[in-house]
Amino acid sequence: MPLEIVPSGQEKVAVSITIPTIVEMVQGFCEVTQKMIAPAAARKLDIKNDSHAVYYTKAEVEQLFKDNLNSDGLRIYLAVHRNGPNQSRELPHRPPAYLYQHTVILVATKNKVDQLATGNFVVTGNTGTEEGELCPPPACQGPIDAQLQQP
Repeated sequence: MPLEIVPSGQEKVAVSITIPTIVEMVQGFCEVTQKMIAPAAARKLDIKNDSHAVYYTKAEVEQLFKDNLNSDGLRIYLAVHRNGPNQSRELPHRPPAYLYQHTVILVATKNKVDQLATGNFVVTGNTGTEEGELCPPPACQGPIDAQLQQP
């Protein structure tokens, strides 16, 4: 079940979470994740320029379940936009700023098994279509991002 967002001091173990805890968890991701720019060159994430979230509309998520009628769950894969031969061919319209950015791929599941058969559907972080928007670039809006500190 989803955790209820509550004010600090009113949390209940395993059923609620506070905004400071969410910020701490996202901050932790930004601090421990390194970005490989070249085969031997890694650097820490830059909160202002490297993705650390993906935005989807409710309609996009609902459409994923409509398009995969027998699904009963969702798996979220962590991924990176790169210039591999498949990505270059299949995702030609993704914004140039997304290259080497973290993203996610949403996959419908049935009984915890990915529904990846030909003809099924997945949702990815923006590929130049109306799917997901990486945060950043171009920009993030919200209370979580306003509180993040550069690692």
